[in-house]
Order: sequence, then C-alpha cells, then structure tokens
Amino acid sequence: MAAGAQLVGAGSANAAASPCPSTYTCIYQDRNFGRGVRGFSNPSANADLYWYLDTQPINFNDQMTSWINHRGRYSEWFVNRNLMGGAHCMPPNVKVKKVTLQENDTATVVATYGNLTAC
Repeated sequence: MAAGAQLVGAGSANAAASPCPSTYTCIYQDRNFGRGVRGFSNPSANADLYWYLDTQPINFNDQMTSWINHRGRYSEWFVNRNLMGGAHCMPPNVKVKKVTLQENDTATVVATYGNLTAC
C-alpha cells in the first residue's frame, strides 16, 4: 500500500453499513450502500493506486453491488485482475445505489487515480 493510502472496513463482511468518509471511494456488498463496506483513499495527486479485492485484508472479490465516490478525483473498477474484462468509471462525488445486473458481483480491482480527469 502506498504511503498515506488507507483502507476502511476490512473487518467482517457482515458488518453493518457504515458511511463512506470524505476523500474515499467505497464499495458495498448490498444495494443502497448496505453491508460489507470497503473504502479506499489515495491522498496523492501524482500516483494511481490499484486495490485488488481478492487479496487480504480486503477479501471482497466479486461482491460489490453499490458504490460511492466521495473523492474529488476519478476512480474506476475492473472485472478482472489484469484490468481487462470491463472497466467501469466512478466519477467524483457520485453514488450508485445498485449497479446493473450484468455488473453485480463482478468487481475484482478498484483503481483510485491521482490526476486522471476523466475515465
């Protein structure tokens, strides 16, 4: 993990929903931001961070149903570990209560970008 990067909610996947802190991108197990939150920050304006959901302590592969991007910068999620199989933009300050049926439970990587202005 890069210096200053933070992960929240890596405890029990059955934990109650918790708010997404400002400056974080958060993913949730259930629609409407319920259960199993994982939050990712990237304080750097010059570096991109990739969070692999199939590793410890994250352990959240193929479980995302809703997301919030409270960061002032773009984030993105990917279906496959090699950043292939579909990229999904997470614009700044956007909330998605429920991803599409085709997207549901398919996220494997979350990218938090330092200076990307669009995705």
